Amino acid sequence: MSGKSSLLGTLTTSTLDNGRGKSRLSMLKHRHEITSGITSSVTQELLGYQVIENGNVEVVNYARANVASWIDVHVAASGSRLVFTSDSAGHPRYRRTTVRGLVGWAPHWTLLCVPADDTDDMADKSRSMNASQQYLGSAVSDIDLSGAQLDLCLRLKLPLVIVITKLDLASRTGLRKTLTKILDALKSADRKPAILANSPGAVSERDLHGVEASQIEAAYSLSLPLLNDLTGIVPIVLTSVVQGTGIQELHALLHELPIPDLTESTTEGTNAIFHIEDVYGKPAAGLVVSGRLRSGRIAIGDTMVLGPSSGHDQLEDSEDSDERPPRRSSSHLPTSRSFPGALRDSHLAIRYFQLPSQEWRRVKVTGIRNLRLPVHSLLPDQIGTIAVIPDEVDGKAPLSATLARTRKGMVLATVQPLATRTFVAEFKREDLEALAVGNHVVAYIASVRASARVVSARAPDSPGEGQHSEDESVGQNAFAFDELAEAVDGPCESVAGAVTAPDLWVTFSFDAAKEFVMVGDQVLIMPGGGPGLYGGQERGEKGIAGLEGFVGIVREIHA
Repeated sequence: MSGKSSLLGTLTTSTLDNGRGKSRLSMLKHRHEITSGITSSVTQELLGYQVIENGNVEVVNYARANVASWIDVHVAASGSRLVFTSDSAGHPRYRRTTVRGLVGWAPHWTLLCVPADDTDDMADKSRSMNASQQYLGSAVSDIDLSGAQLDLCLRLKLPLVIVITKLDLASRTGLRKTLTKILDALKSADRKPAILANSPGAVSERDLHGVEASQIEAAYSLSLPLLNDLTGIVPIVLTSVVQGTGIQELHALLHELPIPDLTESTTEGTNAIFHIEDVYGKPAAGLVVSGRLRSGRIAIGDTMVLGPSSGHDQLEDSEDSDERPPRRSSSHLPTSRSFPGALRDSHLAIRYFQLPSQEWRRVKVTGIRNLRLPVHSLLPDQIGTIAVIPDEVDGKAPLSATLARTRKGMVLATVQPLATRTFVAEFKREDLEALAVGNHVVAYIASVRASARVVSARAPDSPGEGQHSEDESVGQNAFAFDELAEAVDGPCESVAGAVTAPDLWVTFSFDAAKEFVMVGDQVLIMPGGGPGLYGGQERGEKGIAGLEGFVGIVREIHA
């Protein structure tokens, strides 16, 4: 309800909103999104900018003549800046969509939309809440969603831009309270705010087709400190999609914001690692995956490895997944414990580079698209889609059905990496007051999103106590009585309460399968469960505390 989709609709079509969501209609995919105004999916769009005479900049979007697709945007903005935008969900019910956009895609910049009337009396906004309450319940009005989102972005230390929306609806007092809340949060996180002043006068739809040179100059001056430190300041833009206020200033800022230095990722000979964020279609002869190339270079014709796979069909395993496991037929026999492959035919398939408890498949790249544009190769930090087929060996190709187990969180790599079941991450002790050994959490690391269990905690300079081999930990988990012990003896002792060091190294173990994790990666740990957000008990509901998380750094991995 903060106006994200309406804002992106105005940016991409140069049309003003009518106050009832006109500008966002082109951004929504589902009927329930149109009815409620609540985004539950991810919409991606492409913007372009082209410098014209006198330093003015023309906006290249669907409002420009002869632009009807992303390919047209590529052509019209050739040699200038392209901006790839992703409109994510903002409500805790769809937190996996939100966090995937923040962590998995590794965006250069995050635009956090906060409504200018966020702190006004809810009685004044009752009409706008009626449509959403049937989906999200009346409890949503008691949650400071924008504050929770801002806290999450600050914890992740993301390059951040705050966009104040719905400026036309806010009172002077309400706007002052909203800005005060934002500035206090930035001050607590040692981030400096920088407000981009709006040009005076009314704004028409024709004005939204371009940006004046003076607005570009103001955005350039504000962005200068960001060249050395992307998190040095937090730009703040005040906008209204109904009146057009601040839209040109936001275009100017998008044109001037710096991007990270990719020197380390472009080194020759670097192993290519492509994080898979989405899998498209049912593989017949091949598969199409989308994601981000972390390092190296991928070209058409390259032979790569795809994995790690758990060796069986696996769905999303965290508590906030809406996917339901398929019901197994009673005719399926269990596998033999002494010989696991005795009662299934999977051992007949050709396998490559298989390590214990994990699988890697050789595949060949047959097509690449970067922002929907067909290209021959993908470069570091680029977003793209890659078509792959099973690689032929000795004239025989592996069964294409093996690609059906491809899931989000896997990687494509030129050299087979090592997947891990257990990893150790470093956190600030004060951030872990609510976490206890034995708790089940959801871990977000790059494209990985999986359930995990807190195994142990220790100070960084102490030996790794309480760590067990993989076989031992599996055996202990199979016959664990943690929930019964907690019910009898009380809750587990918190991690932060057990150790008094300023930093903690916490050991986690993935529940379902091994995952690809690299030392130095940022990890976001989110507690699972929580009370239902709107009263019911059905599976699809998410907890009120769904946006609270702990951010750390991966220090060790154990195969």
